[in-house]
Amino acid sequence: MARDIKPMKKRDGRILATVLGVGIFVVLNVVLKVPFLLAVILALILHGTARKSLDPTRSVGRVKVDFAKYDAEKRHILQEASADLRNIDTVLKQIQSPDIRTRGRRVYETGNRIIEYVTKYPEKMTIARRFFNYYLETASSILVKYLDIQKTRIQTQEIRQLGERTTQALEILETAFEKQFGKLMVDEIMDIESDINLLETTLKMEG
Repeated sequence: MARDIKPMKKRDGRILATVLGVGIFVVLNVVLKVPFLLAVILALILHGTARKSLDPTRSVGRVKVDFAKYDAEKRHILQEASADLRNIDTVLKQIQSPDIRTRGRRVYETGNRIIEYVTKYPEKMTIARRFFNYYLETASSILVKYLDIQKTRIQTQEIRQLGERTTQALEILETAFEKQFGKLMVDEIMDIESDINLLETTLKMEG
């Protein structure tokens, strides 16, 4: 079985990028006799590019995620979620229908909040698999297909009905997203309720 190669840690990436930058400068200036100032500029540019490419931090929706913190399964979940959220955001910028755009944006925002939550509580990421593998992917698929229809510029009764159906589907997905979020937060809700109950009991005992 092939071993999973873990992403490089941030510190290791910075060190390697610095080493590469220095090495490039030496090659340019000493070996290739490139003028000092030009060699410095080129080395700095390549150092910045290398540092960015070696950084394990990636954007998932609007959330910055350090992929080095997670195992292969969780990284795969986040990568899939990132692709779906990126599709949703890109498509929504091209959708002409205000209703679909508004509903889709709500779905996108809730998706970002769920991503932010599971990266804070990574032990719940596998519980959220249903959300990532079905609901988020379905939202992305519906919007992409609707955009394809919109691009044809065909105006028929069926197309208008499709717009209404798409709005309804996004409304259903918005509700589903919120329910999934609620399921993920059950433990935190119970903890808060326990604290409130304890506070009320303490106040009663103290008269």
